[in-house]
Amino acid sequence: MVGDDKSLDTAQGVLEKARHQALVESNAQAIFYEIQEIENNRSVNEQRWVWELLQNALDATPNDKQARVRIKWNGQELVFEHTGDAFTPDELAHLVYQGSTKYRDPVKRGKFGRGFLVTHLLSKTVHISGLERDPGGVFQFSIEIDRGGDADAIRQKMDLAWEQIEKSRVPVSTGSEQPSSYNTQYVYYPDSVGAQAVTAGIESARRCFPYVLALIPELDEVSLA
Repeated sequence: MVGDDKSLDTAQGVLEKARHQALVESNAQAIFYEIQEIENNRSVNEQRWVWELLQNALDATPNDKQARVRIKWNGQELVFEHTGDAFTPDELAHLVYQGSTKYRDPVKRGKFGRGFLVTHLLSKTVHISGLERDPGGVFQFSIEIDRGGDADAIRQKMDLAWEQIEKSRVPVSTGSEQPSSYNTQYVYYPDSVGAQAVTAGIESARRCFPYVLALIPELDEVSLA
């Protein structure tokens, strides 16, 4: 019986690996073609990245709180930070493997779906750090999402990013978590073409943020530097 149990475990492991591979390959192909389409319509999409990241910040903010957002551009790195709540494991999985958790909450504006891919007009690589909360506690994490290359390269990088989450998780001591601090950070590394998208997005933000702040009570403050 012991041998049979081991054989069953092995068979289940092989099946699970095959299922995971198929899902990841499908997602990687979808990401590759979506990014190609976004790139082909770059002039239309260049201003969208700031609004997609803003939507994610609002989605991450608890209903009883207001979001604060900070955008910094030094000519080499574009940093987008917000004060939203910690990621859930489900949200991290959708962030890495691409998908939207919007369907679970119709009030949400959308999270890590097709819209988030628009931010890769800044750079194919984005470094993301933040907090993750699960039944085991609250943890800091840091990962690199890289959507460069063909579908197979994207597939490999998704699994690498997931491994980075597991390796980088550091427990946050009870009481040290600061809900009002900039817990979540996205860092992009634009080249000369990506810098054009940075400029377009920031110009759009400067024009529209006064109206956005007036019309969206969930948004408390936006800083552009």
